[in-house]
Amino acid sequence: MSLWLAILLFFVALFLILKGADWFVDAAAEMAEGFHVPKVLMGATLVSFATVAPEFFVSVMAAAMGKVEMAVGNAVGSPIANIGLILGCCVCFTFMPVSQEMLKRECVMMLAAVVLLFFLSFNKVITRPISLFFLFLVFLYIRYSLRQARNAREGWRREGAIPKADFNLKRELLFFSAGALMVIVGSRLLILTGSSIAMYFGISESVIGLTLVAFGTSLPEFFTAVVAVTKGHKEISVGNIVGANILDIILVLGVSGLVRPLPVDVTTHFFAIPVLLLLSVLLITFGTTRRGFQRWEGGVFVAIYTLYIYYLFL
Repeated sequence: MSLWLAILLFFVALFLILKGADWFVDAAAEMAEGFHVPKVLMGATLVSFATVAPEFFVSVMAAAMGKVEMAVGNAVGSPIANIGLILGCCVCFTFMPVSQEMLKRECVMMLAAVVLLFFLSFNKVITRPISLFFLFLVFLYIRYSLRQARNAREGWRREGAIPKADFNLKRELLFFSAGALMVIVGSRLLILTGSSIAMYFGISESVIGLTLVAFGTSLPEFFTAVVAVTKGHKEISVGNIVGANILDIILVLGVSGLVRPLPVDVTTHFFAIPVLLLLSVLLITFGTTRRGFQRWEGGVFVAIYTLYIYYLFL
């Protein structure tokens, strides 16, 4: 495959992923509103499951095709891009409030997932038993989310709120399914073109996964964050990023590691994962101090992400 054809197909793949993700993100949001789930919980659960689908399909397919370095790099690089680039850029333009309950629960879960990943990958491989443990954590996370949603619905009923009149479950399920199919096709194409570009420039698949592919699969989170901020739904933006980061580790690596044991190279274990750990700690620290993120704190996130990219390509 020629370089220009690979670049062209890479952007075609991104278009399929973005358009497909756009459809099922909207569908997931409509379903969440139809079932009366709070915005912050919507962002951390249904919307996160939707926007993490590109990372999921790319990493799982990469593992199935034997491109294990790209699978791990994408699963670790996407959460770094979510905090350092996406949240950082949004915060640079506006104050972002964050629920203190979320900081005590979901954000701590995110930090715990990163710490677990660091220690469980000390032997330089994510084995199938480790993957099964991650999937058990996914089960616990889903169970916790369903309990939170059930509590929210009970509160809604007690308040006697009016149901959403134009909610059409069949229509939203159709858009959700069509969007997911586009993401699957685009993800497979993204792996093939990403590998070709990496081979042409002599760049390791691990670095491509940590940067180019990770950024590409994080674009749904980016557009979700931008739309949420511009429409005044900032809680969805923060909740989506935190929830997606949790799922990137326990769900994406869990399923990918079942397909094939995933070796973790030195760059990922001793550089990328510590960077993700630093960003996670800063997210909790910044969010706690003033119940939200100030613009200069967004600048810190972006600066860390810029230095991270510079080091990888140095």
